[in-house]
Amino acid sequence: EYDPLSHLSNNVLCGFLSFQRRFDEAVRFCEKSVALEPNATRNRLVLAKVYFFSGRSAEALAQLDARFGGAGGAENIE
Repeated sequence: EYDPLSHLSNNVLCGFLSFQRRFDEAVRFCEKSVALEPNATRNRLVLAKVYFFSGRSAEALAQLDARFGGAGGAENIE
């Protein structure tokens, strides 16, 4: 069952929608997932992917930069 307050539920739903190429819908759930748990790498990576496939390259790069830009590497990947 979908839990709207779970970053994992939102992230999984985003992933399913992106596999169906419903990127505009997926963005909403990915953004919510990041808002609920901004430090979870997977949330930002999936959001970056969905932004990229939605034609929002600058926003995709901003998500990657937010996670890896000042972090000094890819530690804490879930």
